[in-house]
Amino acid sequence: RDFLIKFIDNPKAQPRARCFAMVSLGLLQDNSKEVFDCLERRLDGSESQVDLPVSALLAMGLIGDAKKVPDLLNWLESGRYRNNRFGDLEKAYVVGALGKIGDPSALKAIGEQLTKKAKYTKRSAAIAMGQILPQADENVQLSFVRKLGRFLRNESDLSTRNFTVMSLGRIGGATDASPEVRMACLKEILRVYADGGKTTERPYAALALGIIGFDSDARNPKPKELKYRIAKVLRPDLAKLKGDKNALGANAIALGLLGDSSKETVDLLIKTLSDRGLQKKLRGKAAVALGLIGDRAAKPAILKALREREDRDLRVDTAVAAGLLGDSDAVKELVTILNDPKASQFVLGSVALALGQIGDYRAIDPLIKILEPDKKDGSYPDLTRALVAVALGQIADRRDYRVLYRVSKDINYRASVSALNELLTIM
Repeated sequence: RDFLIKFIDNPKAQPRARCFAMVSLGLLQDNSKEVFDCLERRLDGSESQVDLPVSALLAMGLIGDAKKVPDLLNWLESGRYRNNRFGDLEKAYVVGALGKIGDPSALKAIGEQLTKKAKYTKRSAAIAMGQILPQADENVQLSFVRKLGRFLRNESDLSTRNFTVMSLGRIGGATDASPEVRMACLKEILRVYADGGKTTERPYAALALGIIGFDSDARNPKPKELKYRIAKVLRPDLAKLKGDKNALGANAIALGLLGDSSKETVDLLIKTLSDRGLQKKLRGKAAVALGLIGDRAAKPAILKALREREDRDLRVDTAVAAGLLGDSDAVKELVTILNDPKASQFVLGSVALALGQIGDYRAIDPLIKILEPDKKDGSYPDLTRALVAVALGQIADRRDYRVLYRVSKDINYRASVSALNELLTIM
């Protein structure tokens, strides 16, 4: 902690590295006065790079201390930190911090941001609704869900509408969501899915449907009926390849989130994955969906697609699917490629990322060999070694939700700054 604070306070240090250090400080979840003082010093306007205050606010959200809510609300409502006036971007990250903390006392102030014109802040407010409302009283949830439904009918900004739909999925799919809240959210999302065939709204609605059906908890009296109802909506468009082919990947992932192991769905996803004439993104998402469903009949198709070398994203997606299925043959295949002296840097980088996603210990030694090559061997460029370092970090973190997941979770990617863009790209 003390090292990070000292580094962040050094104006001569590289700004991007200071931003990364602030995110690291947030991940430590140290809520001491020294940490918050360090982060607040980035908000006073004395430094010109907008990446610094944005990273500081993100770090405050990652710390997750509800005692910081009054300060954040004050900065949001006044639009300033002391004498430094915040722009739309900074306010968006104030809202983002409140969302990550998740205290329902912020709901009113965040709801008011949905009525204003500042687009970055409005989008963050739409995301924050999905983070905070599940913590609120059921009656409050129902009231806000109705308001969000009316908001969707009148809002002109497409990104804000998409984020709102995803938040409805989060609210309705919360572990302890009541049947009334779940059904109210489902109704609004189904309406958007039906109306959004010619826009980018339908993929978001599809994912939101998957989230709503993901958790079959005790408060949902008929979980299988709910999942069947949602799958019946999602399957036909994927089967007919109706709409944007890349966007249909959302339907595939949603079916995976539902855990729809029906023969109809599994066969459809295997067919999609195996069709080399389709876009790689759609095929990759079909693979991930099969991994989420956990049907081992998909293993041969996943391994076959994994052996294709033309597309990095497809390889990573199929590797994730293989990892979800616990397919040891996939790990052997990837390690063999890592040890191939003729493999291109593109292939090595994609394989490294794939092994990091699977998280199998057998990949450690060959990855270390690339990260720390013999001094005479200049065959591994910095980018490949950087990807290998990321992969090793992923393998070492065996939690279901890795520590870096908290950075990207619910982030307003439309309110971007270069430092955070680079961090998310690495992740």
